[in-house]
Amino acid sequence: MNPALKEEERVEALLISGFLEIDNQKELDNICCIAAQVTGSPVAAVTLITKDTAICKAKYGDFPEFLHKYDSFCLYALEKNDFIEFENVQDSKVDVVMNFAAKHPDLRYYAAVPLRLSSGEVVGTLCVLDKNQKKTDETVISILKTLAENCVLAFVNSVN
Repeated sequence: MNPALKEEERVEALLISGFLEIDNQKELDNICCIAAQVTGSPVAAVTLITKDTAICKAKYGDFPEFLHKYDSFCLYALEKNDFIEFENVQDSKVDVVMNFAAKHPDLRYYAAVPLRLSSGEVVGTLCVLDKNQKKTDETVISILKTLAENCVLAFVNSVN
């Protein structure tokens, strides 16, 4: 399938979902807190990714409300469509990661799990960030994936 068409379908699915209209809710903030705790990271966020913007819908720690999609790790997470991890973003050879890392020289660790609708489209991420380099074990990855599923359920329950 044409990548541009697939991206249009993904954005359309996000718009139809109603998730963008939901204000920050405590349940999502709590999920971010748990994600930060299980990874030992000071920052966790739930982002929804529109055509051009990564919008922070919940967070734990210091995370911007908006990021340009092409200036964030979110784009890479969308492309990979699975758990991603950079133990040290400063060593990355991925363009979008290198661009973000250059603007945030203190940042070392980034991991994300996609937020996937029941129809399969990835509409955002649950991510964690840290100034310390680290590696996530399989148990924590499994917990992050479960937390990402709970993020989607929280959004769905808020819409309904």
